[in-house]
Amino acid sequence: MDAHGAPVLTEEWMEHRWSLFETFCLPSVRRQSLQRFHWLIRLDASTAEHHRRRLRGLIADMPNVTPLWRAESFRVAIHRALDP
Repeated sequence: MDAHGAPVLTEEWMEHRWSLFETFCLPSVRRQSLQRFHWLIRLDASTAEHHRRRLRGLIADMPNVTPLWRAESFRVAIHRALDP
């Protein structure tokens, strides 16, 4: 449930979130003039595989973007993402 008591992680909710991500977030990050940053996208560990594939496809050409699946602590995930 979100802060308003609405269910999350339903297909309807995910499609709405995808729409926001693809319309606003991703184009904004792609168009930034300075690309010397690392964008970490934190997702729920239970995110369905087809959504994971969709995200991987969208960011395949963006080496400075890393998805983090929330199965581990955020601090551990960040260290793994940033330490080669």
